[in-house]
Amino acid sequence: MDRAASIVRTLIGLIVSVALVGIGILAIRYALDMGSGVPEHESDGETGADEDDGSLEARSFSEYSWEELAAIADLIEAAPDDDAGRAIAARWGLIDGEGRLTAQTHALELENGLTVDVRLIGILHDTVSDGGKKAGLTFMTSPIEVRGVNGSASSQGGWEGSELRAWLASEGLARFPDGLAGRIVPVAKLTNNTGKSDAVASVTETSDTLWLLSCREVCGQISWLEDEFGYLSDGADDLLNAEGTQYEAFVQAGVDQGSDDASYLIMFYRGAPVAWWYRTPYAFEYLATTDDTFYQVSPSGYASTANLADTQAGVVVGFCL
Repeated sequence: MDRAASIVRTLIGLIVSVALVGIGILAIRYALDMGSGVPEHESDGETGADEDDGSLEARSFSEYSWEELAAIADLIEAAPDDDAGRAIAARWGLIDGEGRLTAQTHALELENGLTVDVRLIGILHDTVSDGGKKAGLTFMTSPIEVRGVNGSASSQGGWEGSELRAWLASEGLARFPDGLAGRIVPVAKLTNNTGKSDAVASVTETSDTLWLLSCREVCGQISWLEDEFGYLSDGADDLLNAEGTQYEAFVQAGVDQGSDDASYLIMFYRGAPVAWWYRTPYAFEYLATTDDTFYQVSPSGYASTANLADTQAGVVVGFCL
């Protein structure tokens, strides 16, 4: 009997030991699982998308790699609605506590050695060319080059037919580092692609990887031609206002159609302030005005100037991730 009791006690001890080991293993696994993510960016189940795969680390906009910004853009794009997308952007430091886009710039070194500044100008603003979804993030560079829109003073064919658009799609894009260029998402852009015109039907869609901004995207609602020519303008501003919608960063900076000496619009190329192109052609025919002109921002930041299409001016480009 004593021997049997001893065996029973031994078996009970083994069972208890195995149970304790199992509990310990489960406790360790639980602790590891709890610590595997980024605590300050845990998913609350409301975004409809995983916050990250564990490889992202929150930092300031200027410190992210382009690979990391592309990953954040993918998370934002996958969100079920704009509010959820903005919540993700806020978690990763792209929106502050007051709901404003970061004012930081991100340095981008081009393949020709020029370093330009990149600003975040929009979240879920542009429509992706294939699929109809909104691209997560939209950016704007400082001038990557100084060029004319065309080799001659002509606005015929507008943005779509311009030599500058063709250059951006080839040589311009080739200046972007591979780690960024391969992640840029082509988006749909609306522009007067006729040139001199009085018909809103002249505004058509192109698919662009790199693009110039339109007057409307920078300045918001426009009445330049009505203000200058009154009844003679006969709705000519409608063409300008059909070229997209204003980006959040410009709204935030207080830019509008009357902005004069707007510091947010002042751009530098190799240390000197320069005028920079919109993709918007000057379309209104009045007196001697012909189809030879595109709109610009002046070197002092005045939002509404125009110049001959073959004039040398800054090439400020937008792109999306």
